[in-house]
Amino acid sequence: QRQRSFMGTDYSYADLEGRDVETADWKRLPDTNIEKQKVYVVEGVSKKDDAPYARSRFYVHPDIMVPLRIDFFARAADERPTKRFSALKLKNDGGRWTVTLSRMETPSKKTATRLEILSLVTGAEIDASQLTRQALEP
Repeated sequence: QRQRSFMGTDYSYADLEGRDVETADWKRLPDTNIEKQKVYVVEGVSKKDDAPYARSRFYVHPDIMVPLRIDFFARAADERPTKRFSALKLKNDGGRWTVTLSRMETPSKKTATRLEILSLVTGAEIDASQLTRQALEP
């Protein structure tokens, strides 16, 4: 179900999970600009046949190292992205940058989903007993 839409949005379940950098071959591409902001460009080609995307291109803010845009490609040779993630709003909470408003577009469907984080608690103490299967199940 990783490839399926998350609750009818442009995000898939796979889009919402973390990525292991070891599962792709990475290369640095020439820097560029996104809306007058210089960004580093890094591209990863997946080593796994069952990866949600064959290739991903990250446009990273050079000072805070947060992706401002990510283009996802279904096949490594594709020129047009299958999906595009854009960070629309960032928040600095004690030196930790978080994307609080984002947009995921699916160009082929001409659809997009905005995801907004309304409340974020960082540095909270969580007891290990709260992370057991029994504690997390209703």
